Amino acid sequence: MTAAMDLLESDLASVTVPKGAFYRWRVYMVTTTGYYTISKDPVGDPIPASVACLEYGASVTNKVMGGTIAQTNSAVAWFPVAIVGDSTVPAVLAVGDSICRGANGAWTSAGNHGYIEEAIGNKFGVINVGSYGDTASSFANGANSEKRRALRKYTSLPPIVEYGCNDVNGSTSASSIINNLNTVGAFFSDTGYYRTTITSRSSGAWTLADGSDQTVPTNFLPGGKFDTVQAAIKAVLPNCLGVFDPVPAVFDTTTNKWLADGTTNKNVIDGVHPSPVAVSAMAAAISSAVQAIDGSAPVTDTTPNAFTFTDATNAAPSTLTASNAITVSGINAASAISVSGGEYQINGGSWVTAAGTVTNGQTVKVRLTSSSAASTTSNVTLTIGGVSDTFSVTTAAAAGQTGLLSRTATLAAWDASDRTTMFQSADSSVPVTATAQPVARMNDKRGVNNYHLIAPTDAQRPLSTGGLTFDGADDSLNFAFASTGPALGTMVYIVKTTDTVGSIGNNTSSTTAFHGAYKSGDTGGASFGTNSSSVRYAKDGVALSSITRNTLFTNICDGVAHVLEVNTITMTQYLGMAIAYSRYDATFMASGVIIPVALLDQNASDYADALTEARAFAQAIIGRLGI
Repeated sequence: MTAAMDLLESDLASVTVPKGAFYRWRVYMVTTTGYYTISKDPVGDPIPASVACLEYGASVTNKVMGGTIAQTNSAVAWFPVAIVGDSTVPAVLAVGDSICRGANGAWTSAGNHGYIEEAIGNKFGVINVGSYGDTASSFANGANSEKRRALRKYTSLPPIVEYGCNDVNGSTSASSIINNLNTVGAFFSDTGYYRTTITSRSSGAWTLADGSDQTVPTNFLPGGKFDTVQAAIKAVLPNCLGVFDPVPAVFDTTTNKWLADGTTNKNVIDGVHPSPVAVSAMAAAISSAVQAIDGSAPVTDTTPNAFTFTDATNAAPSTLTASNAITVSGINAASAISVSGGEYQINGGSWVTAAGTVTNGQTVKVRLTSSSAASTTSNVTLTIGGVSDTFSVTTAAAAGQTGLLSRTATLAAWDASDRTTMFQSADSSVPVTATAQPVARMNDKRGVNNYHLIAPTDAQRPLSTGGLTFDGADDSLNFAFASTGPALGTMVYIVKTTDTVGSIGNNTSSTTAFHGAYKSGDTGGASFGTNSSSVRYAKDGVALSSITRNTLFTNICDGVAHVLEVNTITMTQYLGMAIAYSRYDATFMASGVIIPVALLDQNASDYADALTEARAFAQAIIGRLGI
């Protein structure tokens, strides 16, 4: 009496086969009801007569002895029944569960069953001891594995192990499964062994390409037990000589769902076992690697194929922006992965910045926070095994900026939300990179007249807080006209202050001209100089009338960010412009957020368009700075 999965082994047979002859082994076994041959596997799938070895049924033909055999009980003759002997042909032992065995798969013309056998083809001999419902735990701890392992003496190449799917499906923890896989591998420590990755499970119709008609069991959900075990396998377990990865050919390694294309059960028969189509696809994916095994560890290749991220444009400012997913390919061992300038994510997992490892077939995304400034590019670089690519994210142009910078009327434009234009040093050698740093220089983005704003001394630098914040003592940013200013000009500012007295725009070298003067209770003019009575003001696009210093104070000194326009200024009286620094009266040194936005030539034909765009540009800066 034998138990299930017992190995029945005869003495070696000596057979002489004439050169060029064809021969076939026929196997029979004796039960209480007679001799049996087989043409079906234990779950009833037909086996071609050309490879039949055992048969069972109510009444079957005895293909060895002739006649028929009556079956009077429900017992079945389980295969495989192996006849093995000494051979000079290299052979492999395939170890695993029903997927290794080839359940529900088709038999090839060479008599191969299952994707491992099909991948081997006729390159090697194979003894397949895959068993239905088996687990790494059972093989690692069960007595019957010893009998199956005994078949190794008839093979000359290291075994191929497939276990894992049934283990994940059970209640065993991922760490225990990995320990059991290591125990299985230790059985083959004398020669080493090869491994395959493991397949997922799902239920559903398996017809929709997006997998929405599939449900993945809890243990197989992305980021769970299945992924943990799979990652350990891909990272190459102890004693493992290499890993064959057939699974990307048949299921989505991001969602762990089986691939489908509208054909019912294209890749899976029952949610567990690959279909004949899938078996062939899996075999094809690893065939060249399997047929190249020679018992030595494969040359480790951790340099992936080149990968490319698709750069993003017109991105929103200060926004987390993720790249497309790239799939790691071309490596056969875990490869180092690192990132600079952002974060990366493997297989939809957590976003990280620390260096790690990645394996073949895994997907990777990167992300970064886009610049707070308009039309500004930020970069994150991913490196895998020495191969790198950069994901670039460029923010959209600020409202009004594109048109504003191209207008003839625009003599200068400044953007305090774009730190790439701001520097702590007047020579541009030290950039502004954070809030509350001193600003010695803010470049003119128009770039025609190069009216760059520069602090007279380091001691007079405003801070980058809120864009530009002046201290009301001696802070100033100045620019000088190339020769003289335009005949009539408009200055556009952003002002946010609770100051009670100050002057926003001032001549750089004399007391002869200023504009934007405010003082609580003071009825003097807000402008001074040639034709000062003609100067007009607008707040947030709305014209102000009867402007005195007190009127301007009432309108702009309320702690709210406003867009202030000062137009019809006789600019020829200004040798240059000093922001917030009064030469007329030291008590009029302005404090708070004061940001020059644009200088416009009112006599230019496109002035009206430029003014509209400057207003929009100023509002966009307010939004980006959050003031």
